[in-house]
Amino acid sequence: MHTHDRLLLVDDDEMFCLSTTALLHSHGYACDSSSNVTQATALLHTGLYTLLISDINMPGNRQVEFITNVI
Repeated sequence: MHTHDRLLLVDDDEMFCLSTTALLHSHGYACDSSSNVTQATALLHTGLYTLLISDINMPGNRQVEFITNVI
């Protein structure tokens, strides 16, 4: 990844999100996180992210609509 690349981590387990984001930051990655689909969708629409890492089984994404709506 290049230094200007950003990751977005989405998972409804907020502790997992925060700890994984901190781990990625400690390894030099620019990473934001969201624990809900609504916020994650808004963040993705900013166009700042080159990689999305997302939990599939979470509220608001039972039919994988989060992924299909942002692609």
